[in-house]
Amino acid sequence: MASQTLANIDIVTALREVHQDLSEVHQFFKQWTPVKAAHHQGHMVLIERLISEIENGYYPNLEQDEVEYWRAYADSEMKSRSACRLCTAPEETLELAAAQERRRGILWAWERDLARSSLRPLKITDLPRELLRNILDYFEAPDLPIYRSMDMVEIPGRDSHKDTWQATHWLRNVQRCRLTCRLFDELASPYLLPWLRVSLNEASLRRATEISLRPHIAAGVRGVRIQLAYYYPALAQDFQEWAAAREQSMDAFVSQIWANHRVYPNRPWRERARAPTGWHLYVDDNTHEKYPEFNEVLDKCHEEYWRRSVEQSSLLADGRFVNCLAAAMARFPRSGRVEFTDSTEYEDIITPTRYRKLRYLLDSPEGFCRYLCRPDPWVMWNTSTGDEVRPAKIMAELPVAMWKAGARLEDVWIHCFPHQAFSALRPGQNQTDSLVWRQLQDACQNLRSFYCKPCDYGISCLIQEQERTHVDDFFAAMLSGSRLEIVRLELEGLGTTGDDGVTRNRWHQIGRAIAPARWPLLRALVLQGVSFHSHEFQQLCRGLGRGILEALLMRDVQLDSGSWAVALDILRGRMKAQRVRNVSIWGLEGGEVRQWYEARQGDHHGSEPPDGDPPILMEEELARLMAQYIGGSAGANANPLRNIY
Repeated sequence: MASQTLANIDIVTALREVHQDLSEVHQFFKQWTPVKAAHHQGHMVLIERLISEIENGYYPNLEQDEVEYWRAYADSEMKSRSACRLCTAPEETLELAAAQERRRGILWAWERDLARSSLRPLKITDLPRELLRNILDYFEAPDLPIYRSMDMVEIPGRDSHKDTWQATHWLRNVQRCRLTCRLFDELASPYLLPWLRVSLNEASLRRATEISLRPHIAAGVRGVRIQLAYYYPALAQDFQEWAAAREQSMDAFVSQIWANHRVYPNRPWRERARAPTGWHLYVDDNTHEKYPEFNEVLDKCHEEYWRRSVEQSSLLADGRFVNCLAAAMARFPRSGRVEFTDSTEYEDIITPTRYRKLRYLLDSPEGFCRYLCRPDPWVMWNTSTGDEVRPAKIMAELPVAMWKAGARLEDVWIHCFPHQAFSALRPGQNQTDSLVWRQLQDACQNLRSFYCKPCDYGISCLIQEQERTHVDDFFAAMLSGSRLEIVRLELEGLGTTGDDGVTRNRWHQIGRAIAPARWPLLRALVLQGVSFHSHEFQQLCRGLGRGILEALLMRDVQLDSGSWAVALDILRGRMKAQRVRNVSIWGLEGGEVRQWYEARQGDHHGSEPPDGDPPILMEEELARLMAQYIGGSAGANANPLRNIY
């Protein structure tokens, strides 16, 4: 030990080596000789330096009893060195022996304290915080589930129904952890709300603001699901229309449960079967005397619907909802994802759990009132709801407000879309078109993924030609960023009509909106229910990075003019090598596709069906050949759309 310097050892090593020296302390003075004096002199240099660094605070975590031990040890060593020089003084020898005994007593007390049987056993709370956070990471809900389609095209996205089940499972675990102790409450709180749901009302907005002001909970919010179901002013002001809309939606809800689950009609079901008769007697004939309880429930619920409609209109008129929500999202350090939906718990996919909710709805006046007072989706067929769906502005105004507030926006999912009055997509009130769309473009420059499936109602939303510019400007601004990695446009519900109302194109002509886009980082592209001109589609494909695209899905895509062949050549150069498994093509129309069918009439692959449509086997063969060529399959080196005849 004397040959080492304190800079090369730590305090633990020094303690162990000195302790080994002390175990032989009773032999030290008995065997003292002038030959060992030189060794002792080097040992004292180390001890003096150790004491100096202890007093200067070099070891801040050293316990007080350890400090006392080292001081006693140094004192005894100093006296030992003095005794070596003056070994003729008996009183100094006795004092040295006493100091050595005190040092040995401190050492033994220290050892007994460390080795006592009553030492508290270690618990999980004694683990370092970093290790506890790693353990709690297993309670975190999945970030981006994988959509695995029937063609094995893997596209990252979010399955809201699966996430709801998983979030419930993870939530219980996190809640139990938070109830364990204060430490676990602090560490588990960031896992409590991975997705925050915000509705278009005062109470929900207030709740989101309060959550954003709690740092431990706000730190774990990764996305916000905004429910834009609407309290229509037209229904709030017309009792007859409101009651008819409620009856229609309730009948559809019951029919959907019956069709999907074949539930045996129990007592609540039979009660519901008789309900329409009573409903019509009240709504149509105003027979208040015969159904007083029914009268009271309907009047109360319609009054509440009117109150909520006024509240919602106020939030939309002054922009308070957008500004407050953007300010709250700026306080979420991990939140960069926004999902827009107009669905409620009654319009979602029917499950056994929702069937139990229906039974509660029919058996409980409170549940029935809650159902009648709910907001409505954006598409209300056969119901007079007015023209403009005002919440649609939030889809364009919120990104701009987030950009101004300094909040991140990286992922956008859109599951709702207006079915008329598409001018509602235009953000702002008193600004010029060029300014508002420019602001939306600036707000979307950091987008990583964009998913839009606007109409899932089984009936197409038809866009008038003069209103198409609003839709195109909206998509052009949202998809203008160069950092996009995932784009999913499933617009099969959007069609275009002329001024006379005659359908001109059953697919939305998206080319004008997205053809100028440049996506050099794009990894996955899904196009469904859209149409292009050939030069637009080729321009879009040229804007992709070479060898970057990993997944491509095109279904029901129409080419209004021009050729598919050139676009296929471009896409082949943009795909990663040997990615044929992640390429899916089906239902392409226009261009060489029709020529390919005509050239193969009478071929052995299929025969002409009675209605004159092309054989299905031919379409499957062409889709397979195109996918193999784009994906770079071995042996697929020739473009199948060239030299058809």
